[in-house]
Amino acid sequence: MYGPPGTGKTYLSSRYLKWKSESSSNGVIKEFYTFHPSFNYEDFIEGYKPSSDGKGDISFILKDDIFKKICNKAKADEVKLKSDGVSDPI
Repeated sequence: MYGPPGTGKTYLSSRYLKWKSESSSNGVIKEFYTFHPSFNYEDFIEGYKPSSDGKGDISFILKDDIFKKICNKAKADEVKLKSDGVSDPI
């Protein structure tokens, strides 16, 4: 972390570590992804990717990428938790 003294870097780091250790001990799985400025929409959300059939024909297929995949997974996990009787999964 970078910044001038007194802006909460140590406090934030210790809170993060506490949160991470608590969540891993109770069986909750959390995934973290970082958006890098060099990513474009197609590389992070969804985009058309070239595909070849092996015969020289190229087509473009719309594929989900990392952010959209994790959002869909979180939504599916929330639906599952609600169906298991957990009213507030967060």
